Amino acid sequence: MFNLRGVVSFFAFDPQDPKTMYAHATGLWRSTDGGENWNLVYPLVARVQGVKMNSDHADETILAQSDPLGVILAMAIDPADSHALYVAAGPAPSRPAAGPAPRPEEKLGLFVSRDSGQSWQRQAELPGAARRIWVDPHSPPDARVLYAGGIKSLAVVNGTSVRDLPFPPQQPTSRWGSEPGHCPSYI
Repeated sequence: MFNLRGVVSFFAFDPQDPKTMYAHATGLWRSTDGGENWNLVYPLVARVQGVKMNSDHADETILAQSDPLGVILAMAIDPADSHALYVAAGPAPSRPAAGPAPRPEEKLGLFVSRDSGQSWQRQAELPGAARRIWVDPHSPPDARVLYAGGIKSLAVVNGTSVRDLPFPPQQPTSRWGSEPGHCPSYI
């Protein structure tokens, strides 16, 4: 049994090593032995200052120095290089209405680590919160094309260039299961 200090929001599996996997809960955790043992990848253990209890439901936040990512929303591992990790991340979603505006570096972004999560660089700004990231395995390894899927659009990231492809608007009367045999026209 293991405890990742919170509810896991996603798992990512290494395409080259079936025993290596990542899980995001209060931080980004990695197991290299099929899930038997887990180590904190982000934030770096050396930068952890403490743990803040957010409520009486055992919700907690890891407090760390110089947090360039904020909240990690989605992750992908490069299919040809297990050391290359991509994450969609940004500011914590809850901010007081009268609180300070996010700094420019706190906007939602796509970040890359080429050293298995030891350091991160902002690659591009994302137009919205991504729920999934996919790496195009046919793109050149030194210039990966990434797809970040959110609720309202799909962002195509090529280097620092981002093309936002909005999804067609959903018809308010067209919902799955609302009419027998009916499938919305945009699917």
